[in-house]
Amino acid sequence: MDNGHACHCRMCQKASGSLVMFWVSCPVSNLTWTRNMPEVFSSSDIAERSFCRDCGTTLTFRRIGRPHVSISIASLDKPQDVPLKFVWGVEARTDHFDMLDTVPSHKSDMDFITTEQAVLTSHQHPDHET
Repeated sequence: MDNGHACHCRMCQKASGSLVMFWVSCPVSNLTWTRNMPEVFSSSDIAERSFCRDCGTTLTFRRIGRPHVSISIASLDKPQDVPLKFVWGVEARTDHFDMLDTVPSHKSDMDFITTEQAVLTSHQHPDHET
């Protein structure tokens, strides 16, 4: 899995609800699900995407009939370990990315008061095998 890439295409934007998706591909034969099989959605006549039926996380993109599947980098336990090699779908890239270094940045926990943090339980899959 050494072909990490970002995709700005409109199909990825609409499927994820995000302005960009980050993917890394591998042979379908190398992919093993350790939990439930994901749900599959045919996002076009030539492609399908999968997602977790329990939490809704986008998991894969695959061109039907091809031997490789793209896995969403953010769904991996260590997304920071996947280097990016290229960017795809640049025709749909928005100007938001040019502004990232010019707008204020905040840590996620700044939105919570101490009592909310104490009772916060994530229902997303943890960043490690359980």
